Amino acid sequence: MEPNAHPVSKAGDRNSLCPHYDGCLDYAVDHRWQCWDCSECPHKLEKQALSQAPIVKDENPLYYLPPSILREISHWVN
Repeated sequence: MEPNAHPVSKAGDRNSLCPHYDGCLDYAVDHRWQCWDCSECPHKLEKQALSQAPIVKDENPLYYLPPSILREISHWVN
């Protein structure tokens, strides 16, 4: 995560076009945040060029999770 980025653990708005978005997303996942927000970040209005944004080639991507994570989240689904 970029050193000056400042994601906050609360529901709110995120800037998915920010060049630091991936790092902040990783940070939020590492800290097991249910949601996060960019409102207090100095980069909240930055936007990367769309040509730099990740491209999803499959509109329905399939993600595989390790069994340890599946066991941990199974109670959410049932």
